[in-house]
Amino acid sequence: MRPYDLLMRLGGDEFLCVLLGVDADEARRRFERLGAELRVGPTVRSVSIGLGELRDGEGPQELVNRADQDLLAGRARSRRDAR
Repeated sequence: MRPYDLLMRLGGDEFLCVLLGVDADEARRRFERLGAELRVGPTVRSVSIGLGELRDGEGPQELVNRADQDLLAGRARSRRDAR
């Protein structure tokens, strides 16, 4: 993360990360690298990520809802791939 990016806890194990000037494709690449780093070492960890890009006229709740949908879709893909 860069010094001006924003990371906040929404609750439980859910966090919100705002990357200014980064599109969804670049953000996905960055978080995929993070996930790969977490899977290395004696203690294997994982992270589930949902992404959304703010659209014109949209509020924060719509953005978070879209990121939640992306998260759930990614988990469903992971379960299918694991079979």
